[in-house]
Amino acid sequence: MILAMMVVYVFALHLVFNVFKWVQPSTRNKIYVTVIGLFGIYCVLLVINVFQPMSTDLRVFRYATPISAPVSGPVTEVPVTAHIPLKKGDVLFQIDPEPYQAQIDRISANLKLSRLNLGRAKQLREKNLGTQLEVDLKTAEVDRLTAELVIAQYNLSETTVRAPADGHVSDIALQPGQVLGPGSPPVLTFINDEKYEIAATYRQEVINRIKPGDEVEIALDTYPGRTLSATVETIYRDIPQGQVVPSGQLVETARAPHGFIFVAFELAEDEGLTLAAGEAGAATVYTEGGDTWAPVRRVFFRWYTWMNYIITDMDIRGLRQG
Repeated sequence: MILAMMVVYVFALHLVFNVFKWVQPSTRNKIYVTVIGLFGIYCVLLVINVFQPMSTDLRVFRYATPISAPVSGPVTEVPVTAHIPLKKGDVLFQIDPEPYQAQIDRISANLKLSRLNLGRAKQLREKNLGTQLEVDLKTAEVDRLTAELVIAQYNLSETTVRAPADGHVSDIALQPGQVLGPGSPPVLTFINDEKYEIAATYRQEVINRIKPGDEVEIALDTYPGRTLSATVETIYRDIPQGQVVPSGQLVETARAPHGFIFVAFELAEDEGLTLAAGEAGAATVYTEGGDTWAPVRRVFFRWYTWMNYIITDMDIRGLRQG
């Protein structure tokens, strides 16, 4: 932005000294215009940074759900593909269901027999040929097997791991044959496509001027030359530098860096936008006051987004550095 202001000012000096020749290009005049120009640029930057604060640390956040195996067994199928949209309930991977089906069959057979035994015990009790204790024991046996059957059916259903929401899987290293269990680390990362959040960090010096509902302009690096309209939604004032966690230790008194505060935005329109997790950009908040200088900020903010067409971190072979 400073470069843009200097370019505009140098062009204006060219018109004044060389084209229209309103001022003689003497050494004294050159010193005057240089000092006045630098001071003017500083004043403009000071005003727009206070009333229209801009952040170049804007990010798109999406909720990532680590997917683990709820039951033990070998993986038999992984039908998903990375970054392909999924609907809630789509199968992510399948664990061998045969041992769990066999357990259901065994419990079902025992439950059937227990119910028959309970019926016989009741008949004998009605004829005074059996005791109430025998009926109670048979009833408890049926109840126990019924509960075991419910658990076994639940475990069988858990062998099919499904998408918890509309979204996609970001990366897939899981392969058929891998043995998993409840204690295994997450094997997939599921990205929720239904919810997202766009937020940017701002210095604490300007945060008191930012209010929910303030006008915002957003520029994403993935959409050069495009400016998106938004409003301030939430201001996350609490930051890690001030949290106190019970640990049995005294509060750390060493100097901590001045943290930045997250400000979340709500886009006016997001149709047609990808908004993948981690996409970056910039945002400007137009706070109350300083309306006279708002057009200057709008011009320089568009300068930023148009500069995204120019890729400056590539070498001569077209390969990204780093």
